[in-house]
Amino acid sequence: MTASLLHEATSPDPDHMAQGSVLHSLFQLADEGRYQRSLLGRRIAYAVFPDVFDYQDYHQDELFLRPELFSLKAQPAKLAELQQLLTEPPAHIANYSQSIGDNALTLLSVDHFGFETILTPKQQDLSPPLSAMKRALARLAKYHPSLYNGLLANCQYCCFFRDEMQNSFAHDLFPAITFINSHYSSTVIALLEDFVHQASHCLFSEIETAQDFTYKIPPHTPIAALIDGPSNERSLQILHHSLFTLSTSLLALNAIADETLSENERQEKKARLGFLARKFMIDHNYYTQIDIIQQPIGNLIQRFFHVALELATKVNQSTQGFNYNNQPYNFVFEIFLNENPQLETR
Repeated sequence: MTASLLHEATSPDPDHMAQGSVLHSLFQLADEGRYQRSLLGRRIAYAVFPDVFDYQDYHQDELFLRPELFSLKAQPAKLAELQQLLTEPPAHIANYSQSIGDNALTLLSVDHFGFETILTPKQQDLSPPLSAMKRALARLAKYHPSLYNGLLANCQYCCFFRDEMQNSFAHDLFPAITFINSHYSSTVIALLEDFVHQASHCLFSEIETAQDFTYKIPPHTPIAALIDGPSNERSLQILHHSLFTLSTSLLALNAIADETLSENERQEKKARLGFLARKFMIDHNYYTQIDIIQQPIGNLIQRFFHVALELATKVNQSTQGFNYNNQPYNFVFEIFLNENPQLETR
């Protein structure tokens, strides 16, 4: 970690650190984590194809961050494609992809990553979710450019699928990719939240890879093993990922100017913010009872969660009258409207 980052992370005034400064420091950590992962990618590439550096520049970080390298364990059949990736000029590969928006995010096919066994790809028209995703990204870029740039630096790929039995997800075996289930996320507001949530898993995974990031307690330890109260079998690592993704989602949705939204979108935005704030408060209560990440990074992450806590507190106050009964894990706006008939949308 650089000296300036160490100084910033140990500053004695965490409550008054600006949101932008905290995000900047977190993005610096992710940059370092990506570099560490690129070194692993080089080792994998050399182990599989010892002559790889006859074809490629050893210092070309982006090539050795390609998710295909890290998914070999899950997809040994992809060796031939990986060899093509590593030995042909980049301009002649990736014909399976297309860009979303301003080329910052690349759309991938479900079939490309061999998920036929756990997802059920169906022939579908991707135009509606693509169009909504482009509008969601454009709004994030306009109203929270630092978060937009930080997320897209750590998540360059998006894969749409449609399945009633599977949530959207990110996965360690497929770094830098968000897998978005358009069955549950189809509106601009829903896709914005879903993308930020999944991309933030990618971002936090890179932060975890940074050289100075260390858990004090084994990260797979269940919360229930350390805290008395209602049984919670989630691990400490999952708790931190949850808080991190809830924090970024709160910041992203809150940043979108209401005047740019329709009445229905404004109501959905406020309803989703209230749902996220309530989930954040529950997990933050667990978090305050555990000291898990070594300093100074632990202090930096604590500051970020404090920024989100202030926002969540304000959101809770403004959504006190909302009824969130019967909501599943993924927020469903239609259920919210049924439980809140006093709210009118157009």
